[in-house]
Amino acid sequence: MDAALDIDWAELARLAPDWVVGHLNPDLDSLVSSFVAAHLTGSQAAAWGAPEPLSEAVWRTLDQEALAQLPADGTVGLVDCVFPQESRSVLWAVDHHQPAGSITRPYPVYLEALGATATMISRARDRLTASDCRLLAAAIVADTMALTSNRTTDHDRHALETLVEDWRALIPMVFPKDPGLSPAQWRAAGRKQILGLPWASGGGFGPAPDVHAIAAGESGPFAFSWIDIGAKTTTLALVLDHRVVRLLTYPAVLSRTRIGPEIRVPMEETFGHPLRYPSESRE
Repeated sequence: MDAALDIDWAELARLAPDWVVGHLNPDLDSLVSSFVAAHLTGSQAAAWGAPEPLSEAVWRTLDQEALAQLPADGTVGLVDCVFPQESRSVLWAVDHHQPAGSITRPYPVYLEALGATATMISRARDRLTASDCRLLAAAIVADTMALTSNRTTDHDRHALETLVEDWRALIPMVFPKDPGLSPAQWRAAGRKQILGLPWASGGGFGPAPDVHAIAAGESGPFAFSWIDIGAKTTTLALVLDHRVVRLLTYPAVLSRTRIGPEIRVPMEETFGHPLRYPSESRE
């Protein structure tokens, strides 16, 4: 296991941001990381926008109150979000999404390519409460798809083994069989832009929810992916004109943000044009 990156929590606390906040429409890792990092630095946790519906449901199951929406004023510390959503006075950032190339910011930035930001925060073990440990473990389970995502590292595995006695007991809580989400909520779950497309995602043990009902509310182009942890498969529904025009299943639990040619090529064939990340060359 490679050397771990140590975060100077005393220094981050000394900088004392008014708020600790994650990315827009936070997932469970972003919610938990904001909450625990705020505890470690004597700050308050907040959210840029409404949480993903699936993550919000799990957050409630973990007996947590909704985070306050970020006020217009005040300094911020960023977690799981190295790039601010708007112009703010940022004091520091902690993130597990290692960007391509170098990154320069006028404030301390801790970056480490891991399965979850919660893994980085879990190293402050002697500063964490039992509740913090449980929340961080749940976030790692969620963001690594119970250690099956191709972003999972040995650091994530070690963190889960040391945070709680049996992290597998958290799986039914993080991935409930029936979270009770409507098709509209499923469309919003995990909503982000990937390869220039609106994209929603979910995961759990068992088949995807009704992708045709999800598609009915989207004119497209739109993509919905579902990761079946038990079967170790990813199902991708491509949507145009309120209907599923292509349904693909792959024998692997793929990262939701790293799309290889096995997915990109049929997507480009379906939608009829190249799909690119903003950082990719368009030549």
